[in-house]
Amino acid sequence: MIKLSSFFRHYPMVVLVLGTAAIGIVLEFVGPDRSAQWFVSAIALVIAAMQFKGMIDSLRAGNARCLSHAHRR
Repeated sequence: MIKLSSFFRHYPMVVLVLGTAAIGIVLEFVGPDRSAQWFVSAIALVIAAMQFKGMIDSLRAGNARCLSHAHRR
């Protein structure tokens, strides 16, 4: 049980994606029409927003190494 809780703590996005897939599969078979599509799309939008925020925070912190290397030839 300790290993499982450690996995949840270290890989929250993997757990979120696997949970979303499981719920999406259940909704596809027993839920209302298009409920699985809406649910999975909403979670994907949340993940994209979190990634976007992380990128903006990284740029604001001055971690734009990949951008500065792109301009050097």
